[in-house]
Amino acid sequence: MSIVITGANGYVGKSLCKYFFEKDIFFKTISRSSLEHNFHYNNNIRCDFSKPFNLIEDLKGSKYIFHLASCVHNKKNFSQQDFRIVNVEASKILAKQSARAKIQRFIFFSSAAVFAKESPIDRPFSNESLCMPETEYGKSKLMAENEIKNVCGESELSYSIIRPPMIYGKDAPGNWNRILRFLKYRIPLPFGSIDNKRSFLFIGNLLSFIETLIKSENAKDGTFLVSDDHDISTTQLINEIKKNNKYNSMNFKMNVSLLGLIFRIFGLSNESNQLFKNMQLDLSQTKSKLNWKPPFDISESIRESV
Repeated sequence: MSIVITGANGYVGKSLCKYFFEKDIFFKTISRSSLEHNFHYNNNIRCDFSKPFNLIEDLKGSKYIFHLASCVHNKKNFSQQDFRIVNVEASKILAKQSARAKIQRFIFFSSAAVFAKESPIDRPFSNESLCMPETEYGKSKLMAENEIKNVCGESELSYSIIRPPMIYGKDAPGNWNRILRFLKYRIPLPFGSIDNKRSFLFIGNLLSFIETLIKSENAKDGTFLVSDDHDISTTQLINEIKKNNKYNSMNFKMNVSLLGLIFRIFGLSNESNQLFKNMQLDLSQTKSKLNWKPPFDISESIRESV
């Protein structure tokens, strides 16, 4: 089996490379710059997806392509045009070139951001939920999904689309790293009253899911929600992290409405949404269709990640 991985320098890309490398599964990597890790076979292909590219010859002979490269939502310097060119147009072109190279399946890393910023109370987003993305990132991911489906519908290429929530693990960047940094300062935190429910995804559970995905014929032409399948509140998340003595900060209670106002005053509306609102995913179809369930429970996953 030969695999191609784009975005191989990112957190998920590096984790995927390490996982396949240790299992002796051959893969090629595609990244904008030189690889920043040692989990590869010295065959990295340099490609900037914001510029014209032709990877047909490089893709030939591979069975699957994992497309992770994208403009991500936590970078504030990306314009609407950046999201369109890299996330939408480049994904469509790469899918077309994958079809011409006779790759069997295009595995696309989308995002739960294709739904909305908040799931209704006690009504997790499912495969039947209406997609109404509110961010440029979420809109671009949904458009890319549709472009990939169109390419596959006109060729022999099949697809698998993955819609994860926030991914965490040891040395994970982004929001996970911010939470740990705050806790490491050992200053009192005002998050003791947040009674929301959010889905998270441990990198170990994601890798387990991916292994199932590439082995299952039921994964062809499917869209899959994936998480730890154990939704917790921000307060519960912090309390789990605090079980590690390195992050043992006080987590006191403050009125959530007042706390949200403070965040908005300081221009942190996006961060307040992620801390205070619900974002739940329903994995029922994923588990039944692929006969898969997350092997790591939430407490074990958080313990492995701090």
